[in-house]
Amino acid sequence: MRRGKAIPVPVANARDYQRKRVYTWEDETLRPTWESPISELEAGFLVRFYCERHRVGYPRIRFRSSGRNAWSCRGSAELVLPPWAMVDVVLYHELAHWIIGDQARYPGLDDSHGPIWCSLYAEILATGLARSRSSIVAEMIDSGIEVADPL
Repeated sequence: MRRGKAIPVPVANARDYQRKRVYTWEDETLRPTWESPISELEAGFLVRFYCERHRVGYPRIRFRSSGRNAWSCRGSAELVLPPWAMVDVVLYHELAHWIIGDQARYPGLDDSHGPIWCSLYAEILATGLARSRSSIVAEMIDSGIEVADPL
């Protein structure tokens, strides 16, 4: 029996299918809370707190003087934060990427903005913003975001 030709699936799109929904939800729901910037010292404290809580290694935090994007990079073991990203919510977003990318703790998992990442992100937000995880998850689901059960 002859098999059909496999159709390649764009991995980045398949893997990160919720990215736009997550960013839209953040802009509509969380951006109003971005009024108070955090200091480099506070950012370092938050990184240590959440990395210890989730038993993952610490990234180096690189504070940039300018730039458009904030990101977490396992390859260079760093979180990169431009000035606009010096708010707790952006740091929580990047920390969720850092934690979920720990292959020792989550082997084989690459869930960028996917349901498992969203579950972890909701947990971090609940702790950091002193809100209930269930209300954050409900808001995400109402915005069409898939969220896995708690890790």
